Amino acid sequence: MVRQQLRAIFALVLEQRRLYAIGTVFVVVGIAAGLVYPLLVGRLIDDGVTGGRLDRINQLGLALLGVLVVEGVSTSIRDYYYNMAAERAISRLRQKVFEHLLRQEIAFFDREKTGELTTRLWSDVPAIGRVIGDELADAVRFALFAVGGTGLLFYISPTLTLLVILAVPPIVIASSVLGKRIRMLSGSMQQAFSESGAAAE
Repeated sequence: MVRQQLRAIFALVLEQRRLYAIGTVFVVVGIAAGLVYPLLVGRLIDDGVTGGRLDRINQLGLALLGVLVVEGVSTSIRDYYYNMAAERAISRLRQKVFEHLLRQEIAFFDREKTGELTTRLWSDVPAIGRVIGDELADAVRFALFAVGGTGLLFYISPTLTLLVILAVPPIVIASSVLGKRIRMLSGSMQQAFSESGAAAE
């Protein structure tokens, strides 16, 4: 059941692959800017402050400002394209839901409470929109940032990188436990919403 639902959501996301692809390009641009920033700060300290070269400080300061602007603009464009794709996918999902409901026999509405159905529409569908919008953009960003950041750390200090990686397993285990708990509570909350909608009907 869950796999079928995931496949259906993936199909909706795939329909908007062009928007997601453009958004992903700006995710990469933002990550590149974020990874360049600490390198420039290091150069600023080594060449400018420690070396006492005022001209180098000015050059690197302008470079840092440019990096910040690029990162800010790319983040805004990324959010625009991901949210636009999510809104279109959700619009398509709502259309499919209504079409499915209209194909049902009258006996279906005798069995199911209309209030519960409408509550599901206005509470469940926006939740999916958030997952395939901002949260998907953040997930892609963090995944790519983890790969790029780990590579950069290995380049700077392999020993420090190995120490940092030791903290990953506990974080993954804690996230898995908390994730299961959150999924259970989220399902209970959605069910409570449905029951309240049925009671209101």
